[in-house]
Amino acid sequence: GFGVEWPVRMDVLDRNLMDIGNRVVFAREVELAAHVRKKQNGAGSRVLVRPVRIGAHAFIGAGARIGPGASVPHNANVPAMSLVDVNETFGDSKRHPEKEEADFALS
Repeated sequence: GFGVEWPVRMDVLDRNLMDIGNRVVFAREVELAAHVRKKQNGAGSRVLVRPVRIGAHAFIGAGARIGPGASVPHNANVPAMSLVDVNETFGDSKRHPEKEEADFALS
């Protein structure tokens, strides 16, 4: 072998909302999710759904979490255990373009 431990687990939620470029490499324990749910005070909850975009030739390190509306540019190298949060572009400073969505942050 190549030092790969099996099974290599990866969680991909909402596959139909993933836009993944060619030759993207995923390490183990990566989580991609195009939705996040936030409990409201009382009985209800809100759900935010946004597509996830990963550019061609990107590398996603072990244990990385990529959230709804997140974008990883072409050729990016996302380090292990990184969080690319709601509506965040990897490599940019953290921001939430829509104020009402800021409370959905994964962290």
